[in-house]
Amino acid sequence: LEEKISTVNSLLENLRDVREAHIQRKRDKIKDEMGEIFDKVSQSEFIRDKYEEIEFQGDPHEEDEYVIQLIQRNGEPKDMTNRKPSAGETQLAALSFIFGLNKYANYATTIVFDTVAGRLDLDNSRAQGEFFASLDDPIILLVHDGELQKLREAIEEDIGRHYELKPDTEDQQTITTVEEVT
Repeated sequence: LEEKISTVNSLLENLRDVREAHIQRKRDKIKDEMGEIFDKVSQSEFIRDKYEEIEFQGDPHEEDEYVIQLIQRNGEPKDMTNRKPSAGETQLAALSFIFGLNKYANYATTIVFDTVAGRLDLDNSRAQGEFFASLDDPIILLVHDGELQKLREAIEEDIGRHYELKPDTEDQQTITTVEEVT
């Protein structure tokens, strides 16, 4: 019985090691993918001059977390506690992480983005639009007219369906209709 217990404990330890190695390989792939995406969508001088890359925080061999951080040009992580990233920096980092994670998930799903270009300058908005246009997976972009102006050139040929919300006020009640734009 002691020999069987020892064998089971050894087997469990081996399975833990295999699981940890699998998680580490997947984490490395996600890190590489999100780094490539961040490089594609971060095109303004402001972002390029400020950040070198995006990566996971902490030692991947000691931690099983997916906390992301921006790495400055000097190789140091951005101080996220005392100097929070701007809304645009946060958006680009989140987009990179989401698509990096989605690529290596067990199944891909449709991703919905709201306020796609609202926090970004023109260079980063266009780069993000070009990235969206390069995807094979379906995505839904919820944008207002100002964002669409920034993105239109990059995504116009790749729009599958374009809908517009039309508010109409009747008897002090707002009714919104959805109309397809041709």
